[in-house]
Amino acid sequence: LAMLTSLYMAIKIHSSNIYKNGRPTIFITEVVNWSNNEFTARDICNMESSMLSTLDYYMNPPVAQHYLDIITPLIDDDDDLITPLVKQHIITISNWLCEISATDSFFTSIQPSSVAYAA
Repeated sequence: LAMLTSLYMAIKIHSSNIYKNGRPTIFITEVVNWSNNEFTARDICNMESSMLSTLDYYMNPPVAQHYLDIITPLIDDDDDLITPLVKQHIITISNWLCEISATDSFFTSIQPSSVAYAA
């Protein structure tokens, strides 16, 4: 139950694709199905509450790559200037720059959203 709930929480917290058109794309009923109905939705919600309470709601903050996942779909690859190949190249380099920034102490005081925007 703890593993299943942890996976569900990780998806909710770290996936930028969990919401489409303002609606969730993963529902707790799917998580119940992953357990072959061994656990109920209430079991999972109770475990989630227990885990969050135990952690005192201390969760990892978003990193630059999370913001990059939000920003990159905004790149318009429908015109002649930026082709899909160029867009993919931009995304690859931006991801690399975000990863590199995590190794430099200079960037610890800079908001991850700013690092992603600069990348």
